Formats: sequence, structure tokens, C-alpha cells
Amino acid sequence: MFPQRPAISRAPVETTGSGHPLISRQSEKSLLTDLEKRVEEIEARAAESKLLGNLSMDEEARIYNRRLAVELKEYALKLRGQMESVGKEPKPGA
Repeated sequence: MFPQRPAISRAPVETTGSGHPLISRQSEKSLLTDLEKRVEEIEARAAESKLLGNLSMDEEARIYNRRLAVELKEYALKLRGQMESVGKEPKPGA
């Protein structure tokens, strides 16, 4: 009834021992740099939220910003952990 499609042959993808596709060292370095920038942005946002939480006159705003600061800090720590798993050490004092 319908014509058969030809089979698509896929070349095997070179992988690491853990099964992840290999990426070039340059790509890995770029990804880590991007990840580090993202972590720094998140940490800055956490600091801003903490400051807003401490200075706000409105109780709801204080609670919201303090909780947001904690969540952002936890997320930044999670991303730093991912950086460590790839082999990049986080900055001292983080």
C-alpha cells in the first residue's frame, strides 16, 4: 500500500566510557565557561534577593526574597557540583 522507506544508516557515535558522546576539549571548555558565568549570575541574583529580603519594609516581600535567595544559592551549588563532575574545580570560597 505505502512504499517502504529506505533504511537510514547511522554511523556509530564515539562515546566516553560512561556512554556520553565525546565533545572536543574546546567545546568542553566553552561549556564550562558558560556554566561558570551562569553560576556567577545566579549567585549575584541570590545576593540581590537576600539584600532585598533584609531591607524590604513589606513582610511578604521579605519572606519571598529570602526564600528566593536560598533557592538560588542551592541551585548555584548544584551547578557547581556539575562543574566538579566534569573536572572543573569551583572557585575558592564558593
